[in-house]
Amino acid sequence: MADNNLNPMEQKVYDVSSNDNPVNYNQTNTLAAIDAVNKLYGDAGYDDVAQFMKNMAATESNIGQDDLGDYSFGAFQIDPIRYKDIVQRAVENPGSSASKRADIANTFLREQLNRPDFNILDLDLTKEGHNPYIASALTRMGLANIPENVPKTLQGQADYWKKYWNSYAENAKGTPEHFKSQALHHFPELEEGAFLDEVVNPASQRAFQ
Repeated sequence: MADNNLNPMEQKVYDVSSNDNPVNYNQTNTLAAIDAVNKLYGDAGYDDVAQFMKNMAATESNIGQDDLGDYSFGAFQIDPIRYKDIVQRAVENPGSSASKRADIANTFLREQLNRPDFNILDLDLTKEGHNPYIASALTRMGLANIPENVPKTLQGQADYWKKYWNSYAENAKGTPEHFKSQALHHFPELEEGAFLDEVVNPASQRAFQ
């Protein structure tokens, strides 16, 4: 259904650093989208992973401030392989938890986007403008497909991100240290909050550079 919806041969890049770029949704909505989607799934009985998703977005794209191209979608850099996996799990197993998670997302996004026919399992992501609400929903669905729960500590989250998210990416260069650095750069309050493990100095460099 969605095999060809992200074409790696078409690498058009949209500069989403400019908030008035008409091609893309304003990525400043990313944090609000994460909170909304986290609450949506929290109300359905899923764990609170809002801060982890924010840390992911900080690591993958400086929360959408980096250039986002067609190959990977949204501030979380959802690549075609991951999107295909999310779709297959839901489509091939009607009535499964994966299918129900898609139904939750569709109900929410049809209203949020004012698109009655919206189907998160049948999208051409290259035409969705890196919509942060779609990206957040897909990321939450992808995380729910991972059997292991998201850790609470920053070090644990860094290792979890590397193992289950970044490792899927082609030529993955991310490191747990970079994850921690980016998370603390964007959310310095974490150093004095729940995350008490070793930290590195905040870094303002772009992801993976």
